[in-house]
Amino acid sequence: IYQAFLRPDADEKTLLRHGRIASVVVAVIGLLCTGLTDNINDIWGWITLCLNGSQLFPLFLRWYWWRFNGWGYAAGIGGGILAAMVQRSAFPSLPDYVGFLGTGLISTVLMFGVTLATPPTPMPALVKFYTNTRPSGFWGPVAALALEKDGFDGQAPEGGSFDTSAIRREHHRDRATAIFAVVWQLSLFLAMMAATMAQWGQFAVVFSVWAGSSSGLWFCWLRHLGNEPDTARMRGGFESLGTVSSRETEMVGTVRSPLTYDGDGERSDEEVEREGEGGGDNEDEERSRIAVGGPKF
Repeated sequence: IYQAFLRPDADEKTLLRHGRIASVVVAVIGLLCTGLTDNINDIWGWITLCLNGSQLFPLFLRWYWWRFNGWGYAAGIGGGILAAMVQRSAFPSLPDYVGFLGTGLISTVLMFGVTLATPPTPMPALVKFYTNTRPSGFWGPVAALALEKDGFDGQAPEGGSFDTSAIRREHHRDRATAIFAVVWQLSLFLAMMAATMAQWGQFAVVFSVWAGSSSGLWFCWLRHLGNEPDTARMRGGFESLGTVSSRETEMVGTVRSPLTYDGDGERSDEEVEREGEGGGDNEDEERSRIAVGGPKF
C-alpha cells in the first residue's frame, strides 16, 4: 500500500524501514488479540474459515474472468475482511461454516457489484496478461483480440504445431492436474502424520494414494512441460494496441496481473529523448520492455 499508493518513488532503504515498522505493528496487534479468546481452536477456526474464506472468491476470480478489475478485487477483499471482523465482534458464537458462507457472500456481492460499476481494465494490459499466462476461464474477448491483432509470430515449437487447440488441450490438462495436485498434497501430509504416530496400516493406504496422484501429475503435467506451445513469443508486443508502461500491471506471484492500470499509453518526454539519443540500443530496449516474454514450458 505504501509503495503503490503513497510513495511510488520511494527508495529501497525507505521501503525496508516501513516494512520493518509494519511487521512490528502487525506483531503487536496479534499479541493484543490473544487476550480476546481463551481457545486456540476457536480463533483458528475463525481465521481459516471466516477470515480467509472472505478472500477466497476474489483471489480465485481474478484468474478466470477478464472483466474483473482492481476496484472489484479491492472491494471484495476489503469488504470480506471487514465482514469477518464484524462477525467476530458481534456474533462470536456463530458456527464457523455459517460465518464462512456469510462473509463469502458479502465479498462476492461486493466484488461483482463494484466490478460492473467501474470501467474495465484497459485492453492492452489484459492482452499482455493473457499472452503471458494463457489463463483458462472467461477470457474470450481478450483471446479473440490477441489473435485478431496477429500478435503471435506463427512459429511452431520444435516437434509440434502451433494452434489454439493446443492451448485448449493445455487448459484441460491443467484442470486434471489441479485435482491430482490437491490429492497429492493432502495425502503427503497425512502420510507423514501417520508415520509420525506409527500408524503403519494407515500410512500404507495414504502412501498408495500419494503414489497414484504422483503418477497422475506426471501424466497430466510433468511430461508435457517441454512440449507446450510457445504462445508468448510475440511480434512487436502488440504495438498496434499501444505502449504498455511498466506500472500498468502489478506483480502477483511470478506473473503479472492486469488488476491495476494507471497509464494512458503515452511515453514521457524523457523516454522519447533517451530513445533518440540511444539509437538502435534504446530501440531494442524499448522492444524488450513492450514485448511479453511468457513462461517457457
